[in-house]
Amino acid sequence: MRNTIILLLILSALLAFVYFMMPNLSTKKSSLPYFGVDSVTANGDTVWHKVGDFKLINQLGDTISQKNLEGKIYVADFFFVNCPGICVKMAKQMQRVYKAYENTAGVNIVSHTVNPEADSVAVLLDYAQKLGVKNHALWSFLTGDKAAIYKLAREQYYATATQGDGGPDDFVHTERFILVDKNKHIRGLYDGTNENEVNQLMFDIDKLLQESKEVNKPL
Repeated sequence: MRNTIILLLILSALLAFVYFMMPNLSTKKSSLPYFGVDSVTANGDTVWHKVGDFKLINQLGDTISQKNLEGKIYVADFFFVNCPGICVKMAKQMQRVYKAYENTAGVNIVSHTVNPEADSVAVLLDYAQKLGVKNHALWSFLTGDKAAIYKLAREQYYATATQGDGGPDDFVHTERFILVDKNKHIRGLYDGTNENEVNQLMFDIDKLLQESKEVNKPL
């Protein structure tokens, strides 16, 4: 009898611990990783890579640069309109991201064509409309100088490990979706043809949004 009472007391204490500790455990949010190291300071601090500036043209004919993405969380990818393969799957998955954040301030999408010779402003606008894009400020389809776009893909977004100079014979074809935080750090790389990975992408976007709210929360 005495042993039974002791056991019940122990179990009660364990249940009480779980009851009071679980909310604290559930609210803890592990930070997303950073991708790319630009340098390490003399103190041993890591300076994480930031996506550099660019100037490209969107489907409305407007110039888009990092100024348009200032303080925004955004997803970048690389595609071309007439792609019969992975781009079709990527477009369907990016549509899901667009619809999920269509009315959310602070989230953007930038899709870069890797075939700017064919994908003019008019072609990109028609493509955006076929995908059902109405909020053109949220989802930008970008064209411009091929060498500049390819340099962005390789050196700034880490979208592909292939080498090239952006010349006539160079071609970038990648399924990656790249998650960039409001400080221009790359925080995630995902297979844009895979529904589960895109689910993870949206979960991570929500995590960054929540972290931003906590940082800006008044003391």
